[in-house]
Amino acid sequence: MHDVKRIKEGCPVCGDDVIGNEKVKYYCKACNSMYELRHIEVNKNSCALFIGRFQPFHKGHLWAVKKILEENEFIIIAVGSSQYSNTLKNPFSFEERKQMIERSLKQENITSYNIVAIPDIHNHAIWVKHVMDLVKGFHFVYTGSELTRRLFADAKLPVKLLIRKDQVSASEVRFRILKDMKFEQMLPETVTKYLKEIKGNERIKSLGWG
Repeated sequence: MHDVKRIKEGCPVCGDDVIGNEKVKYYCKACNSMYELRHIEVNKNSCALFIGRFQPFHKGHLWAVKKILEENEFIIIAVGSSQYSNTLKNPFSFEERKQMIERSLKQENITSYNIVAIPDIHNHAIWVKHVMDLVKGFHFVYTGSELTRRLFADAKLPVKLLIRKDQVSASEVRFRILKDMKFEQMLPETVTKYLKEIKGNERIKSLGWG
């Protein structure tokens, strides 16, 4: 039996105390999340924030997560526009997008992450502060959006623009589904299966033609 111990400011996401032991896991009450010891012991400067809408989560997003984890020990995946669903631009709910991400990362044996919701406030002037009020413990920001990069740069925060060679985009995926074009090659297999489970293709078509 291993003694339960508290690690002060051990949570790699919010910086709160965690309780647990080396043979099981450590629990952060504030985040309601479990972490392995290697997550707790990471350099605080190697926790990165990755922001996107993930409508849906595609292979470009998966590439980005892997790329970020090559440079950082832990990634916080921030799901933007989290309050929206059932529109052509935002067809999937936060919980559905979270499922897409979790299933895809599980398939890749990726565990060094946490997922948080970031609702829109439609105000660029205070958006960065809004994000920082909701998410703690990161030191680098990664994004595929030039607007997001500029907003964080203007706030004097270290931000990196992710540039992919494949140019996969969620809007292209939605367009292809809407037009009955091939799209499966743009998604992780787990996401394709999940869309079938929730009838996501039919939802996008109904929203587009409605």
